[in-house]
Amino acid sequence: MSRVPTRVTDRSGFTLVEVMAALIILVVGVLAIARVTGGLALELRRAGALTSVIAATQTALEAAEAKSYSALLVGSQIDTVRIEGRPYVRTVVVSPTGARAKRIEVTVAPAVPPGPRHALVSYVHKRW
Repeated sequence: MSRVPTRVTDRSGFTLVEVMAALIILVVGVLAIARVTGGLALELRRAGALTSVIAATQTALEAAEAKSYSALLVGSQIDTVRIEGRPYVRTVVVSPTGARAKRIEVTVAPAVPPGPRHALVSYVHKRW
């Protein structure tokens, strides 16, 4: 007596269509994450450049403030600094604001735009 195989009606597992749908959803998710990661890397570079520009501006302002009132000459000084491999123009302008006070303005801007720029202003006074 030979047995004739019968069809199995209880099938467990996934169909090919279900597997393909799951793979498509997975790929879309991975591509979305990759795109967000690329955008974050760009924003991190921009933030790093802005931080470096702010530090260069602050350093120049502190150097000017450290001078004595009489050594702080009215006028402007312009020099070029390199920040993260790019040239930036740093301008320090000292102007009188009265008989006993001077205004110091420091600006750091990219020599070739685009790029972050920053400016700070401070006042110094002659001792009484």
